[in-house]
Amino acid sequence: VITVGALDDRGTPDPKDDKIWEKSSQGTFTTGKPDLVAEGTSVVSVLAPKSIYAERVAAHAEYLAISGSSQATPMVAGAAARSGSAETRLDR
Repeated sequence: VITVGALDDRGTPDPKDDKIWEKSSQGTFTTGKPDLVAEGTSVVSVLAPKSIYAERVAAHAEYLAISGSSQATPMVAGAAARSGSAETRLDR
């Protein structure tokens, strides 16, 4: 199991001010969670027509910027897949 955290780049190109997004699961120092973080704030995606988001939030939009660990998960999944293919001991 890999836990995912959403990274907040704070709208700047400087990685020194990046932090785990305030609403992302942060775990504790002793648990070391989340395992991996990726950009998870204001991620722009295609808005599904007739979806709840389209009906309630952005009826006339084609795209929507949302935040959360769900937005970071695709990047983390890719990193985990690459790590697993490079290090065969990780597949157990």
